[in-house]
Order: sequence, then C-alpha cells, then structure tokens
Amino acid sequence: MSRPPVAKTFAEPFGYGLFSVNPGVDVVDALEQASNILGCMHELTITVSESEAPGKEVFAVQYLNEMAKALIDASVRGLMGKGGSR
Repeated sequence: MSRPPVAKTFAEPFGYGLFSVNPGVDVVDALEQASNILGCMHELTITVSESEAPGKEVFAVQYLNEMAKALIDASVRGLMGKGGSR
C-alpha cells in the first residue's frame, strides 16, 4: 500500500503564492519536513525572545511558518483526496 501524495497548495503570506508544495511529494515526507521546520521555528523564537533587540530573525520565523503551513495544508488535502490548488 503506497502512501498518498500531497496536493499542490500555496502559502500566501503576501497575498500571492510565494511558497508552494509540489504535487506527488509523499505525505509522510512532507509532514516530517514540516516537523523539522517547526522545530527550527521553536528554537529561533526562543533566541529572538531572549534578545534585547530582536532583528531580522523575526522575519525568518514568519517565512518558516508559511513554509510549514503550506506543507501541512498540502498533506491534509492529499490525505482527504482533494487535489489541485487552493
């Protein structure tokens, strides 16, 4: 039994598709990658919150969040059998 692929989807942090997930990526692989990104976000958030003057790192957290969201959204759509883009 093969695992379902993700559905093509986009994260739209600026009102247009900046990050996308390619169709056909294995759902388990996409969710593992999302988990890794969320772990990086967690560590970066701690670093930023402990600094006296947070810099551009906060933007990295935003971009990582959008990438993780695209991976999770695509995985959910793939598991539910909904292909295409949103």
